[in-house]
Amino acid sequence: TTHLFEPSVWSAASQQIFYSQGVVWGCFLTFASHNPYRTDIYGLSWRLSMVNAATSIYGGFLIFGTIGMRAFIDHKTVDLALANFDKMIAQTYKLAFVVYPVAVTQMSFPVFWSILFFLMLSTLGIGTQMGMVMGLYEAVMQKVGYFKRNPQIWLYILIGAHLLIQIPLFCNQAGRKVGKR
Repeated sequence: TTHLFEPSVWSAASQQIFYSQGVVWGCFLTFASHNPYRTDIYGLSWRLSMVNAATSIYGGFLIFGTIGMRAFIDHKTVDLALANFDKMIAQTYKLAFVVYPVAVTQMSFPVFWSILFFLMLSTLGIGTQMGMVMGLYEAVMQKVGYFKRNPQIWLYILIGAHLLIQIPLFCNQAGRKVGKR
């Protein structure tokens, strides 16, 4: 059976696209506010959105192709692989940390691709975090007069609070427990 015709699958995919765009955090608006006045923001936003969507579609083909290969290798026949495909997908947040490393080990020069994969994940994580932090930073700085005059103080407060909030994730493996259902 195929899940392509189920509305819930397309709803989840569109939610992922909107989440990856950072619409809620206003990153586009924050970064656009630093552009020159006559910049074609509308055109740039559309191009960035299309590149993001194409990247997500490409990543979906890669992930589900690898999951299908893994299911076939683990269960030896197509019928058993299809029957157990949902179990392979039920890994939630582990998908990127299980599927991509399996795909990387199947390529020639796996060490090179592993380093590239690690750098890609690091860059994506840092870039996402910077977008969210700068969205909040700019919003508060524009509304609070004291921070507008002393932007470094607000930056120190924001980074300090950010680090304090992350302590539970690192000290008691809370990140692993949050993803379990």
